[in-house]
Amino acid sequence: MYKIFNIIYLLCCSLIINAQEVWSLEDCIDRAVSENLNIKKQQLTSKVSSNLFKQSRLELLPSINTFASKGYYFGRSVNPATNDYIEENIVTGDISVVAGVTIFNGFQKINTIRKYSLEKKASDYDINTIINNISLNVANAFLQVLFAKDLVTVNQQQLEVIRLQVEKTRKMVDVGKFAKGNLLEVESQQAAEELELINVQNQLDASYLNIRQLLEINPDTPFTIASPNIVVPSIIEFPSTAEIFQVACNIFPEIKSAELQFQSSKLDLLIAKGKLSPKLSVNTAVSTNYTNIYNTPIINRSIKDQAQDNLRKSVNFSLEIPIFNNWYVNTAIQNSKIYVSDASYNLLQRKNELRKKIEQARADVLAAKKQYDYARKTYDAFQEVFKYTAQKYNLGLVSTYEYNDSKTKLNTAESELIRSKYDYIFKIKIIDFYMGEKLNL
Repeated sequence: MYKIFNIIYLLCCSLIINAQEVWSLEDCIDRAVSENLNIKKQQLTSKVSSNLFKQSRLELLPSINTFASKGYYFGRSVNPATNDYIEENIVTGDISVVAGVTIFNGFQKINTIRKYSLEKKASDYDINTIINNISLNVANAFLQVLFAKDLVTVNQQQLEVIRLQVEKTRKMVDVGKFAKGNLLEVESQQAAEELELINVQNQLDASYLNIRQLLEINPDTPFTIASPNIVVPSIIEFPSTAEIFQVACNIFPEIKSAELQFQSSKLDLLIAKGKLSPKLSVNTAVSTNYTNIYNTPIINRSIKDQAQDNLRKSVNFSLEIPIFNNWYVNTAIQNSKIYVSDASYNLLQRKNELRKKIEQARADVLAAKKQYDYARKTYDAFQEVFKYTAQKYNLGLVSTYEYNDSKTKLNTAESELIRSKYDYIFKIKIIDFYMGEKLNL
């Protein structure tokens, strides 16, 4: 009857799962990346960097502006035509177009373009850094779900075994071969394993909740992850720490970003030094004006005629040579040198952090391999011990305590094997990740 119930339950679960969308690790990572707010915020920062880069290039173009004014003068005023004082109200108007361009300023504009170009690229690398961190978190959460699912499956199988043993023991008690105490002890083992099944089911629910939160999926939305056939590699050669570090330094975005920030700080220093250079600029202007009083032999001239007669054109070259500016430029240069040193230390710190992470990751994967190999041997050994103990128990040659103890040790060994398996797989994926491989299962 219990088997029939299990079959019906599994069929119902299968139908429900088929109706839901099954998510692979790649799907989960894509979803997390698309919904993460930190990435969206960094993308806004990247857009600002792009705008600054665009504006720095536009700074090479001339500036063109137009100005217009109209004035009303009452009482004693100056006649614009004769420069004599008159007692009349005057209306005047002026309009001008002014253009200017900087010819040379110590290459400050060129270096500013180069600086913002580097910062734009660095901002893009910062986005990739966040994506990498999210990808690792999602991969870890994904494997935790798989681990919990396997634990549930194993505990269900273990519970089925103990239930069968309870039925056998009950029959033995009924025919007088076993004492009732044996049945009570086996039933207590069944109760313990039922509790353990509840615990691992809760663990599975918690794992699903964790990955839902990473993916920003509503708790009420149907969601299940795919269970790929993961094969643990029997023999694998891991690169040395130096080899992994060399590859990671060439591809990891946080290192690339720090390198670009270091180069940008050098350009900031050049920009500061450029302020010591003379500044050569040229300005040109076209202007005219009119007034309602024009005391000349020719009167009542129109605004158009006055605008044509008063048209003025000019071209001005200006050379600004800095001599003393309250030590402002020298202070800016000194600060820029400090920023260069700071960026250099930041780059070195990023590399040191990456090297330490790689060293730890390689040590972890080697330790995880040893743990998995030991767990595999331990499980195989306890499996054989339990088979032998179960046979002796059915013949009445060992006590119920010995049977339960052997069963508990087998359960513990199998759970540890599953845990070490997924821990080893995740540690391998981290090494692959540092080697530039995409996270997948």
